[in-house]
Amino acid sequence: MHNRIDTDLARRMAEAMNVLVTDALPSVALISSGDRGVGTGIVWRRDGVLVTNAHVVMYGPRALRQVSVTLQDGRQEAAVVVSADPQVDLAVLRVVNDHLPHVRVGDSRRLRVGQMVFALGNPWGERNVATAGVISGLGEAYAADGRRIRVIRLDARLAPGNSGGPLLDAQGAVIGMNTLVVGGDMGVALPAHEIDALVRETFDRQVMLGVGVRPVPLNDALRRQAADGQTTGLLVVEIRPGAPAAAAGVQSGDLLMTLNDMPLTGSRVLMRALLEHGAGERVTLTLVRGGERRQLNLNLAPLERAA
Repeated sequence: MHNRIDTDLARRMAEAMNVLVTDALPSVALISSGDRGVGTGIVWRRDGVLVTNAHVVMYGPRALRQVSVTLQDGRQEAAVVVSADPQVDLAVLRVVNDHLPHVRVGDSRRLRVGQMVFALGNPWGERNVATAGVISGLGEAYAADGRRIRVIRLDARLAPGNSGGPLLDAQGAVIGMNTLVVGGDMGVALPAHEIDALVRETFDRQVMLGVGVRPVPLNDALRRQAADGQTTGLLVVEIRPGAPAAAAGVQSGDLLMTLNDMPLTGSRVLMRALLEHGAGERVTLTLVRGGERRQLNLNLAPLERAA
């Protein structure tokens, strides 16, 4: 009698786990960055927003402009790398598709040690591999720049190619993203609420300049002119036609130094600076062009105009 009960319970558990994994797989993508190899991505929002680990889309110290995304139905999409934070190993991608099957995000603030979890990914390029384990610890790790970040430690086996894949709870909700970079020798995932914060910061801000930028080091002459301690500026590599920056006369190749006297030392600093201002607000942008320092006044536009 006990053996029959145990067998029935095991069968129901196996069926439930199969359904859980099968339901999540449509939101799991293969990320390919050419000779850099492959990783895993998560469809975070139905409007074409995906997330992965930053190291999956990095080439040396810089993020790639574009990577290839293979969806579960076999379609391949070109994805733009919208934002990458290599210090905490997070990147946000976007494809031109408004109807993607996306994950259900769970509450990663209420996790407990001992909870059962499932890691999905593409280890060594093999598609749709699932491993199971338990949460073995909840704590912090040091990012590459010394910041302390929250992590989920687990005993589920991870391998190259799992990077950027979802970590599911027993209800099939995504509670984290698997990574092999942060956290030492244990399996580690970054909590879903931290990932969601980056996505919101990237897409839900209210205003935009309409430029694509990348940080570059300042030469000695520019350092002497810059605010105390500023060693980098933002090089304009792309201009959106009709956007505030273009209307104010910003050109590709300009070096952005400050926004309303805030030193622009990185793209995330620019994003945070924009979060402090509303649509229609007038701001002053200081830049260097051809060795000459200039100031331009411009009116910020709602982000929706960038669509």
